[in-house]
Amino acid sequence: MLDMHSITYGARSITFALLWNSVRVRWNNALIYSHDSGDSWCRLVEFNSGCVNFVIANAQEGVSPSLVVSFSNLASGEKRTIIISAI
Repeated sequence: MLDMHSITYGARSITFALLWNSVRVRWNNALIYSHDSGDSWCRLVEFNSGCVNFVIANAQEGVSPSLVVSFSNLASGEKRTIIISAI
């Protein structure tokens, strides 16, 4: 499955995508980003979905100035939210 969201800075944008697989295989999930309209992608975070759950939590659709990512530790129940903004 794939979740995507873009943020803008000036005339440029960065697209983030959350890739995950429903099969619980170690390190098969990642939060990736592209700053060149999808021509190339870089891995920001790679994670085991059996231990950690990530969600792109932006409420609005389309391009915005920031990305909101929520993640939780499935073993401890601890939850955190981070905001990523372009400079």
